[in-house]
Parts: sequence; structure tokens; C-alpha cells
Amino acid sequence: MNGKLRHDAMRVAVVVALSGSAVASCGKTEAGQSPAAKPAEPAADKPAPAPVVDTTPPRAAPPPGVPTTPKDLFADFAKPGADRAAVMAKYGAGVTFTARVVETGGEDVGFDIDGDHQILATFADPGQAMAVKVGDALAVTCKLKRGDDRGVQVSDCTGKPADPSAVPVDTGPTKVDQVGGLTIDFVGGIDKVMGDEYVVKGPKGAVFLEPVAQPKRIAEAKSDADGMSAKNYKQDKLADGYAITYDNVGTAGPNYFVEVQRTIAKKVYHCSTIGRSSDEQQAVLAACKTLRK
Repeated sequence: MNGKLRHDAMRVAVVVALSGSAVASCGKTEAGQSPAAKPAEPAADKPAPAPVVDTTPPRAAPPPGVPTTPKDLFADFAKPGADRAAVMAKYGAGVTFTARVVETGGEDVGFDIDGDHQILATFADPGQAMAVKVGDALAVTCKLKRGDDRGVQVSDCTGKPADPSAVPVDTGPTKVDQVGGLTIDFVGGIDKVMGDEYVVKGPKGAVFLEPVAQPKRIAEAKSDADGMSAKNYKQDKLADGYAITYDNVGTAGPNYFVEVQRTIAKKVYHCSTIGRSSDEQQAVLAACKTLRK
């Protein structure tokens, strides 16, 4: 090996040796000892975070509504000279009532007022409305939408099944000014039939009332019933007239007749029906006996 090559080799050996010494020295303390691992400093005690407190005031429960009945609610709107704006304000918190279902369709349910008028209720949950059946008794809470002498509309209704005995049973009285100002213990709306004859139509049937120009003797009334192929004929003499009931079968099915003639305040009146059930027949018979001025 010539001198230059020997010199370069020695330089490399020295550089390597110095490098190793430098690396070794970097791992030692001043005393020539390897440093011990520095212990972790204990974490300073920190207070637990304060619990988050919801300061939002609790949401108020929806108002329960003003307790009423279908008849009373309707009367507030239908009475002559009613201040309907004041009625709306009176029931501003909503209405709560118990009633029987008389009509269903989609999210709307019809509740009976008097047999001739209805409360039309739109339910907040259409599924609940569609599960309701005609004849069901419901306790409902609704917002009042509008009302007049034709009926009442409510909305955003919620309801639950009610005891049928909780449904108000309205027996009247109903004053029929159109027929001599008579009063009858039978609830219903009043409609004109023809001439001087009017009908009080309610949930228990229909009572037809008219003044009589030519009174009919009870024998004549029985003869008329015989001509109708009467069955289960019964007659009852009253202090001021008579009452007859019978039934037959017509082309549309069974018919249940009531024929009552009475003299009230020196005038003669005819009270009658052709019912679809014996229950209607008995309800009308009882009502005709309550006719009075």
C-alpha cells in the first residue's frame, strides 16, 4: 500500500473511532453514568367539572280544555243574538267533552249534539280517528275552530274510550213553537214536514206533531190500523185522548207505529211516528204522553 492510501485508511479509522466515542458519550451524564428514566410528575389535583344544569323551563302541559257537553257548546253558538267572538274567547283553552260517535270518515269524526246537529272533530292523529267506530263513546279534548247554528267544528283532537254511561243522556225538554208552543220531553232538531206538521228528530227517533182540525175517534184509529195489517195492537185511553201502538212488516222491513191524539189547552194535536225498532216506538210513545203547553 503506498503512502497516500495508507494515510487515507488511517483517517477513516480515526473518524469511525471518534464517531463511536461521540455516540457513546451522548448517552451518559456528566458523572459518566446513564441517566435514570425521569419519573412522571404527578398530575395536579383538578376539580371535577361541574354538572351541566338545564336551565330551560319545563314545557307546560297542554291545557286540558274547558269541560262542556256537545249540547251546551252548540247552544252557546246557536242561541239568538249569540256573540260568537265571545264564545270563541270563552273556550280559548280548548274544549273537553264526552260524546257518542255518529259518523266517521278519514281523520274526521262526527259527534252527536241533538240527533240533528253534530260536532265535526278533526283528530291530530289520523290513525286514531280511523280506528273509531260509529256508536263508540269517547272523551275528547280539542281546539275550538268555529261554530254557528248549523253545528260546531273542532280540531287537533285527542281522545280515549269512555264509559257509555258517561255520555250525557238528553231527554229534553224541547219547545216546539211551530206547533202551538207545545213542549215535549224528547230531544232533537225541529224540521218542517208539510203544512202545519213538524218533526222533532233525535237520537231516539222522530216525533211528528201537528194540530188536528177534525179529531179522530179511537174506533176510527183502530180501523186504520187494521187496514195496515196491524200486529201487536195495543190501545190506551188517556185523560185527554188516547194512545195506540202496533207494528207490521212493509217492503223495507218492520215498522213500529205510534198514534197519539190529545187535547191540550182546548186544542187537539196528533203525535205519531213510524219507527224502525220497538225501542224507538216506546221512546216516542213516552214522549207523546209528556206533551204540554
